[in-house]
Parts: sequence; structure tokens; C-alpha cells
Amino acid sequence: MGNKEKNIVEAAIRTVSRYGVRRTTMSDIASEAGVSRQTLYASYSCKEQIMTACLRHMADEKHATIQCEWKNVTTLSEKLDIFFQYCVVEPFNMLKAMPDSEDLYSGFNAAAMAELERANQEKKGLLETLFSDAAIAGQKVSTSDLAEMTVRASGSFKYEVGDEEHLKRLLDALKTSVLAALKP
Repeated sequence: MGNKEKNIVEAAIRTVSRYGVRRTTMSDIASEAGVSRQTLYASYSCKEQIMTACLRHMADEKHATIQCEWKNVTTLSEKLDIFFQYCVVEPFNMLKAMPDSEDLYSGFNAAAMAELERANQEKKGLLETLFSDAAIAGQKVSTSDLAEMTVRASGSFKYEVGDEEHLKRLLDALKTSVLAALKP
């Protein structure tokens, strides 16, 4: 992604965070990015393309940050806390602050859904790598399955709970379960 596209995507994220997906227009995004509508349309032909690019950008940034922060901690528990912070807690807070956040649940097109699945597969890969250093207790579940269960369960929490306290309790329960399944 070039600087122009990155500027547009970051402007789109800010605009959607303010107005919601449905109310955000291409003109709003162009204005926020400081570009003409013609420049915007030269990079992205429609709002759905920009939303897909936003999803990719946010996932790539999040994954890079997680990997960087993992280098500064040593325990599996600390690394799971970092993963949950960036992949669940921050998106939960963003959704709660966004007007019409339910648009995100129902408004994704096939390309955006594919991008969300790509991001989930990358998260799964991060956790598989993290879990690969630990043995699975009893060997009844694979590292891959444990990683996928953690990603899918924690990912659903941000859409299902009402407040951050409830979210943190569920994440603590999930972390306890994952740590019990792994032995150092």
C-alpha cells in the first residue's frame, strides 16, 4: 500500500469511527484524507473497497504490534494478554464508541468477509507459533485446533458482551483454559 492509499485508508477509519459505516460517504472520506473525490475514486472505486482495505490495514498493523510486543515479554500468559488486548479489547472498545456499529455486523460484502477470514487465519498462525513451544496436555487437541478455538471464541466475545468488565472475565476464563491445555 502506497502513502496515498494509506492516507485514504486511515482517513476512512477515522471517518467511519465518527459517523458509522452507513452514514460515511466517499466525499467524507476524501475530505478527511485531504484529497479530491477524483483522487479517491482513482484508488478505490467504492466504499466497500475502502472498507476491505481498512480491514487489511488494521489487521496488518495489529499483527505487527503483537509480534513486536511479544519480544518484550517471556510468559505465555503475558503474550495471551497482549493478543487479547489488540485482537479483542481494543476492537470491542472501538465498536462500542462507533455510532451504528451494527452496520459492521451486517454490512460486509463478500470481499470484506474474505478479508476478515484472512485476518483470522493470520491470528491463528500467530497463536500456533506461540503455542508450538508448549506441549498439549494429554494430546487430545492439536496446537492448530487450540489456536483456532482461541481466535474464534475470543473474536466472538467482542460482539456478544455488553461491557468491558464482562469481556475481561470471559477473556480471563479463556486464558485459564488455554494455559491449562498447555504445559510448559
